[in-house]
Amino acid sequence: MLLKLLKYEGMVLGRLLLPFDLLCLVLIVLERYILVDSGLVLAMLWLTIMTSFFAHAVLVVRRFYCNFFHDEGYLTFTLPAKAWQHVLAKFLCAVFFLVLGYYVIQFTLGIVEEEGMFAVLEAIQEFHYAGLRHDFTARFGAVIMAACSYCLFMYFCIVVGRYWRNHPVLGAVLTAILMKTLLFIFISGSVVSDIFFNLIYLGVTCWLLEHKLNLT
Repeated sequence: MLLKLLKYEGMVLGRLLLPFDLLCLVLIVLERYILVDSGLVLAMLWLTIMTSFFAHAVLVVRRFYCNFFHDEGYLTFTLPAKAWQHVLAKFLCAVFFLVLGYYVIQFTLGIVEEEGMFAVLEAIQEFHYAGLRHDFTARFGAVIMAACSYCLFMYFCIVVGRYWRNHPVLGAVLTAILMKTLLFIFISGSVVSDIFFNLIYLGVTCWLLEHKLNLT
């Protein structure tokens, strides 16, 4: 069932987010190689980059909220799947599209800020040096960790905020502020602490959805 959920979730998020990625790539090709140095295309490109960034950040969270706590929630829990399977499917797909969107934006910005495609090709060739390979691996791991932390933290805040029945969004916002404040004061940021709290967020989210869910 998890594979079916992954497939369906990937299709839905793909329809929502891939158009932003493709539009970035199309506009950078237009700006660099067809309508060279067009101010209008460049402005559209920057607007698309900013829109894509916020769309990826917002839509993966909105998808989680609507699928569990909006009209789709009743349908979601009629499926023969555990709450953790729903959460895991949404989490994995969200992380994939967040990382993909991040690198599409980075690739686009690399072409805008450097001297065209040749700079990107040279960077790819230089990547064969061991030091840069290690650097890329570290950055890639950091991007994945950031995407994981973002998704799990937002899922946790949304589920906890749901207990403010009359103001669930306000509850989620206040939960996020409180948690970030406590983490800033008492916890020093590290990979180990990030992994530890991500597991807590995931466990609490799945447990609350499984045992304490109230869609009213």
